[in-house]
Amino acid sequence: MKLLSMFQLEEEVTSNIEQATKEKHIPENKLTIVTKEEQRDSIAALINLQVDGVSKLELRDNDIAEKYKLSEKDTELFMDKLKRGGYVMLQEMPKHITKQKLND
Repeated sequence: MKLLSMFQLEEEVTSNIEQATKEKHIPENKLTIVTKEEQRDSIAALINLQVDGVSKLELRDNDIAEKYKLSEKDTELFMDKLKRGGYVMLQEMPKHITKQKLND
């Protein structure tokens, strides 16, 4: 997956979904929002995307970013934003795009 954007507020998430889908022409089914487990239901009620909740235990383990196949640089950003209670928007990439190509 590719890290598209990060947000601190729910309102930022909702407004940027529209930008991603309409301006960048990214299908909604290719987007995932990741946040802390305790914030998952709140944001899921506002949007029509997959929302993944990450537990406190998972946040202590940097391997959670491996689940999303993020680059090393994106993993740092991803973990930092989630630890601060924010939201991360990820885009599912076509199968033929490798992790190495994302790093280039």
